[in-house]
Amino acid sequence: MSNRNLSLPFIIVAIILGITIYKDFDFNTFTFKETWLDVVYIVTFIYVLIILFKKKKKVDK
Repeated sequence: MSNRNLSLPFIIVAIILGITIYKDFDFNTFTFKETWLDVVYIVTFIYVLIILFKKKKKVDK
């Protein structure tokens, strides 16, 4: 776990965005309530997940 960049604020943001995306999705019609706002939520959610699970690069000195 030392090679991952897990931080509490990013985990909290990812959880909140995931719950919001889930709540805004209508499973009967497979649409979102507010399409453009949910697109922003999804892009931000993917960005936060990339930051969370991206491995740290080693710097040689």
